[in-house]
Amino acid sequence: MPKLAELRNRQGRLLGKMESLGFDLQNEAVLNTLTLDVIKSSEIKGEYLDGEQVCFSIARRLGIEHNGGRRTRFE
Repeated sequence: MPKLAELRNRQGRLLGKMESLGFDLQNEAVLNTLTLDVIKSSEIKGEYLDGEQVCFSIARRLGIEHNGGRRTRFE
């Protein structure tokens, strides 16, 4: 299977699994993914951002409630 087709297949399976999760878990996964993306992108540019601050900022802009006491994967 060509690499792009394999990637699309895996993406579809991941999306299917995400749909079976509850809404809160979906939001948490999206928030963690976006936070990691911002942090890693800034590191490439030589900037180092605080993960929790980035997470709060993204959550606020998306209107997602974020529990600051919970450990997240980017920490």
